[in-house]
Amino acid sequence: MEERHKKILQRNRTNLVGELDPSSLYDGLIEKRVFTHDMIDEIKSSGTRRDQARQLIRDLETRGSRAFPLFLECLQETGHHTLVELLQDGGPAVQIQPPTPVPIDRPVIQPLPVSPPVDVVRRDKAPVIPVPQPSTAPSPSPEGEYMRLKPPGRIRRDSIQSYKMDANPSGHCLIINNVDFEPRSELNNRKGSNTDCDRLESRFKALNFIVKVKTNLKQRQIKHELSALSKMDHSQYDCCVVVLLSHGTEVSHSRFPGAVYGVDGQFVPVQHITTYLNGQHCPSLQGKPKLFFIQACGGDEKDTGFEVSPDEFEPPVVSAHDQTDAIPMSSSSDSLSMSDEPDARASLPTPSDILVSYSTFPGYVSWRDTQSGSWYIETLDRILEENAATEDLATMLMMVNHEVSQNQAKGLYKQMPGSFNFLRKLLYFQKKGVISVQAALYGRADTDTCSEGRPVGQVTNTTCSQPGTEDLVKTRCDGKKECEINIRDVATADPCEGTFKYLDTNYTCLPAKKGVISVQAALYGRADTDTCSEGRPVGQLTNTACSQPGTEDLVKMRCDGKKECEINIRDVATPDPCVGTFKYLDTNYTCLPA
Repeated sequence: MEERHKKILQRNRTNLVGELDPSSLYDGLIEKRVFTHDMIDEIKSSGTRRDQARQLIRDLETRGSRAFPLFLECLQETGHHTLVELLQDGGPAVQIQPPTPVPIDRPVIQPLPVSPPVDVVRRDKAPVIPVPQPSTAPSPSPEGEYMRLKPPGRIRRDSIQSYKMDANPSGHCLIINNVDFEPRSELNNRKGSNTDCDRLESRFKALNFIVKVKTNLKQRQIKHELSALSKMDHSQYDCCVVVLLSHGTEVSHSRFPGAVYGVDGQFVPVQHITTYLNGQHCPSLQGKPKLFFIQACGGDEKDTGFEVSPDEFEPPVVSAHDQTDAIPMSSSSDSLSMSDEPDARASLPTPSDILVSYSTFPGYVSWRDTQSGSWYIETLDRILEENAATEDLATMLMMVNHEVSQNQAKGLYKQMPGSFNFLRKLLYFQKKGVISVQAALYGRADTDTCSEGRPVGQVTNTTCSQPGTEDLVKTRCDGKKECEINIRDVATADPCEGTFKYLDTNYTCLPAKKGVISVQAALYGRADTDTCSEGRPVGQLTNTACSQPGTEDLVKMRCDGKKECEINIRDVATPDPCVGTFKYLDTNYTCLPA
């Protein structure tokens, strides 16, 4: 949320706490995706109406740039007209609709000087530095300031609000795909499940996980794979994922319902499955998110749904190839050894940092198309593909729930996914990709952006634009994982004197193509007075024609045609091409198909 909006809320906190009816806002705030269901539940648990109002305002300040205008919309829709007027009068005019510019992050760049014996310059693998709670609108750019673009272009929460997810790779993903069942199991083969498996294998690889697929496992083998996963050292990773594609049934439980069948007809309760990775049995995953995605029936009831108004319903998808993964309910003692006690009697640690996502509501069947795969997995895969770059997992699972609920099997039956969420923070997946600049403006296109504290005369010219800005940003950033723009590069001439200007970029994230390095240019020396200049005496920066001969040839020889390379600065720094000048190694390269 923008600082000015936070101040408006803080100035009017007493009135908000005294007059706000939080319960009337909850549905709207969830629908507009200001809060998730879990967040609203936490606010509800705060206590009295005043306590809930106070907690809602406090939490609202931690949301993104859209939170304030969407909050005003909810107030307007629920009859809080006095509060709307109060908040709108409490600061500069607020747009009810979210602003269109895409945010850019403005970290303070600390250039790393290269001097002997520093080695290894690998700009293609340089880590992206996250900026806690970045401004969600384009920011004014003082001369000499760098702007950094970082895919995937979403607002990243700080470590208090979201899980750390910057390990490379993110973690392990185990997919168990049971398709062909033994005749004695009396379970049908699961046609279409290989499609589900292929989808999620590709999806979690794209989300930077190490994926392992096991097919047609018996009960004992399922337990063995889960045990092996729990014994691995996950200390260098940030997350762990388990996907189970099989038949399922309803069993007695204390926390997580349902069970998943092995191909031998013997099942493993979901309660036991999650236990393998909890804090007690897998210490290296303590405090880290453990995600379980289960495509299996939760029982044998068929959901026929109920009538709703036409504007709440979308035309259902009907297929002649729909099958279920249902098996009648059993007692958990039916197919477990003596050492496997029913979980209703087990003593388990609190399942913190665990999320179990079910393809269907406990007790009901889950539908699978024999040709295109299951409703749930097909939808989950697509939602992850389209939204993993911008949304947290809980929000995406709500999208899955909504879309699957619109389907209809055999023209009659419905399905409703659900999840048991014991995560303590928001979870954002990594998404591999490179920048593709869609638009860039240096100037001013409206009176609101970057206007706080500026005189009216500095924000009235809304047709101010520096020619060539988009081409420059595209040249610097397209195809890269991150890039930096020095405002001096675009502000070479003032396009409109007296107007307060900003740099606004709109970009998307494209899949990164595998390839090899092709060096375009390399310099060891100094070509300008700005690069790696912080803290250096002026006399060390004035020689901008300093260049070590042969640098480009050496870097090309070491790096061309490779996926990564290392350069020891000693190899290019001798002899000194310009004594007394503070030098750096600068490379420009592209990626060619391997």
